[in-house]
Amino acid sequence: MSLPDRNVEELWNLYSNLLLSTNKSNADSIQKLLDQQGQRIIECTYTQKISEPFCGIGGLVEYSIKLARTAKKLVETFQYNVSTADVIRCALLSEIGRIGNLSHDRLKISDSEWHKEKLGQYYNWNDECDKYSVNHMSLFYMSHYNIGFTWEEYQSLILLNAENSDVSNFYGNFKSDISTILLISKEIVLKKEKQKIDGTHSIPF
Repeated sequence: MSLPDRNVEELWNLYSNLLLSTNKSNADSIQKLLDQQGQRIIECTYTQKISEPFCGIGGLVEYSIKLARTAKKLVETFQYNVSTADVIRCALLSEIGRIGNLSHDRLKISDSEWHKEKLGQYYNWNDECDKYSVNHMSLFYMSHYNIGFTWEEYQSLILLNAENSDVSNFYGNFKSDISTILLISKEIVLKKEKQKIDGTHSIPF
């Protein structure tokens, strides 16, 4: 297997236009984020191995777009009383922490041909980058670029990558609707992509 060949220009245009259109009150802040971090965002992989969902250049953006589309479909299907624009914004920004900190990328391309050929591992952890949780770094970027968010949005970003943790257990039954939508959407998107990689039947949603 080799890394997916994605149309990164098409993905980036879709991602950036969708993000700007759902963040009109934060347009200047969003544009600054895109201008300064856009190259890193579009080049960022979501995972380390090709056997895992959304590996390779454009993987993070492709995942974020599919998360946003799935979340939008859930809102419409089950008629949640939430702003679709807010849900889409959270979906598109929820994983930007995967790019790394302000100075260093979180993952780097492996220079080991053995790991690529035998394990399908194309990315390694970058020791120069601080260790952190993705959701906390995503929130850092939103704060750094002065992108305003509500308590419900903040909670959804905290919980999205905190499965089976003390944080998740603490919030328990107090998840906002946005949190619930994104958590369900994430499970659907990752499961569908894994089924696609494995060549098994895809769930119909």
